[in-house]
Amino acid sequence: MPDFLDRLPLRPASSQSSFDSEPIAGPSNGHYIANGHTETNGFRVTIRRVEPEGRGMYPGSSVDREEFVRLVLQGLRDVGYVEAAATLEAESGYTLESSSVANFRDCILTGQWERVESSLTGLGVVMEEDLRYARFLVCEQKFLEYLEDRQLDVALEVLREEITPLQQEPQRTHALSGLMMCDPKDLYARAQWDGATGRSRELLLNKLQRYIPSSIMIPPRRLETLLNQARQLQTNACIYHTSSRPFSLYIDHQCDRTEFPLHTTMILADHQDEIWHLAWSHDGTRLATASRDQSVIIWRIGADPNECALEQRLREHANAVSFVAWSPDSTVLLTAAEATIKMWNPKTGLCIKTILGHEDTVCSLVWRKDGSGFISGGMDQKILFWDKEGKNIDKLESIPIRMSSVAISPDERWLVVAGMLANPSKVLARAESSASSRSQSQSPRNGNSNQNPSSSLKHTRFTVYDLRTKEEHASIDMPGEFTSVTISADSKFGLLNHSPDVSAGCGVMLWSLEEPKLVRKYAGQKQTKHVIRSCFGGPGENFVLSGSEVLDTNVYVWHKESGTPLEILQGHGEGSINAVAWNPCQEAMFATCSDDHTVRIWGKDPPEFIPSVTEAALEDGLQQAGSVPREPPTLRWDDAREMFL
Repeated sequence: MPDFLDRLPLRPASSQSSFDSEPIAGPSNGHYIANGHTETNGFRVTIRRVEPEGRGMYPGSSVDREEFVRLVLQGLRDVGYVEAAATLEAESGYTLESSSVANFRDCILTGQWERVESSLTGLGVVMEEDLRYARFLVCEQKFLEYLEDRQLDVALEVLREEITPLQQEPQRTHALSGLMMCDPKDLYARAQWDGATGRSRELLLNKLQRYIPSSIMIPPRRLETLLNQARQLQTNACIYHTSSRPFSLYIDHQCDRTEFPLHTTMILADHQDEIWHLAWSHDGTRLATASRDQSVIIWRIGADPNECALEQRLREHANAVSFVAWSPDSTVLLTAAEATIKMWNPKTGLCIKTILGHEDTVCSLVWRKDGSGFISGGMDQKILFWDKEGKNIDKLESIPIRMSSVAISPDERWLVVAGMLANPSKVLARAESSASSRSQSQSPRNGNSNQNPSSSLKHTRFTVYDLRTKEEHASIDMPGEFTSVTISADSKFGLLNHSPDVSAGCGVMLWSLEEPKLVRKYAGQKQTKHVIRSCFGGPGENFVLSGSEVLDTNVYVWHKESGTPLEILQGHGEGSINAVAWNPCQEAMFATCSDDHTVRIWGKDPPEFIPSVTEAALEDGLQQAGSVPREPPTLRWDDAREMFL
């Protein structure tokens, strides 16, 4: 008797399962034996099938037992537990996949292309359109492999006799024909393909699997996908989630409120006038602040949020500074004051270049993701494209918006602009005339008519452009004024601050960009006429934060997914809180700037800090951070210059 059987727990005679073993020749390969045997350590083990009643996992369960077992089988094989998977197949009577699916997979991975094509219909690909495209994918792989092997005559035959008659993606087919004369060294780069011995066959299998019913061929690593979805659901349900560390699925996850940055840990008080904008460097170590006092200050933030040093003061602007933007590598800082843009070396504090091109106030500066250049938008209705040296290379003119904000999506698909209509009566009359010639149903380019009040109230617009073509994708008109737009990390949503009239309501809104529609409103913040710039926050952008106007002077925090108001944070003095920025590298740190001439750094509460709850906040359904037992340290130029030197 082999040792592993000695270690198995004893079962009573009435058990539904039994083990019988006998020696067999050859090593174990862990495959399922159709007659109820598995091969383990050179022995054939007979396992009696367990057949519970019903289709559920157990009585009262809504989970289909076959689906559950097959998902577990796939998961076991994914991590290499092939013998455990074979045992489960024998005991349950379910198999992960049929022999035809296994043969199909093997044919793809070994390049048996004729057998692959003949197998598609037998695996449930019955839609003619799907079948043609699946065959196109197979023929494309076959063509590239013949090119790689320098069998040019055979490759040409595949292109002419198999790919072209399928009439799929003419531009792609044309590109394939261009590879016939391609140098072998350039084939991989031009085709964006890693060869027959790379992952190309595996990727082809994944593409083809989309056309095969999931009940026949389970999508790859499906159990892992479901567990990740469960983890994301837990994250979304955790309204104070501030940690990127993995957590267990054994119990429901919930972060404590004390993990959220509720407390002012530092006051930066060296500006002499209102502070209008601020931005973190991409490594999270420096903060640039732009002020009405015509200066920009670069602060260096230490690992401890209570440590900060004034690193540079940039003074060459002749007007109030309205915007700052760091290059992706944080080696260049852009600043804007009226119609002037300046490029700075943030380490030396020296101005690299003064850039002119706008005829009115520059509202936004946005770097390209690769650092190759940047975009500026202004109230002169222009968007200008610059290279990294500050040379103008392109432009969009006559945009019917006096822009207050411009943003580029992280995937560089969308360019979003927002602001006041330059000539509302003319623009809206043209829009209504165009609308009257269309059918009642609205296209994505023109938004949802139910979200737009009568044309006489429309004063502001945000427009989504396709950044690659620079063509307008969609526009939304509303009453009031859009003052800022921030795009989510997944490039799907835009967060807009809106200065509303009485009919419009909320001041912070979340819009989808692909097919523009209002997804969520965040209520409570006060905004009537000033430019206020909100932001996403948290490791998964699960918070929305915004400042508020003169009579309120609070920072508002909401849970992004639910719109639940979480906090009203007090601390700033009289005047609007103009901008909020979450540190990109610190999980629980953000900064705010205000008309009170100060910047506040917010972090986790020190151990001795006990937040209070006010009666007014409870009536509003909001928790409000109370007083602190000590005044947070105030940083000025004289006592900070040498802190890190």
